[in-house]
Amino acid sequence: MSAIKVMGVILGKAWRIISAVAAPLLKDKDNMKALEDFADLIMSQYKSLIEQLEQVINDYFELSKKIKEMHEEICTLKEQLLEAASHSCKEAQGCKFVVK
Repeated sequence: MSAIKVMGVILGKAWRIISAVAAPLLKDKDNMKALEDFADLIMSQYKSLIEQLEQVINDYFELSKKIKEMHEEICTLKEQLLEAASHSCKEAQGCKFVVK
């Protein structure tokens, strides 16, 4: 279980404990129902935010992987280009091409 989900479970249980402790203070059923509705609203919004955060994290790591692959390909192409230029320069007489 990811750390984000564990945090969500802990917050959910903490909220349930707080509402249970507050229940005797809120003897009116309407107030208790309002508190439960509010708790459910908070938890649904929290779950939605966690899902969005997980999607952002997944997208970030996927993009990072693609950037790394592109960088490796660019480095390979650069090496091939330098090798080809060096080879063609050796064949030509008096070439002053500097390979870095």
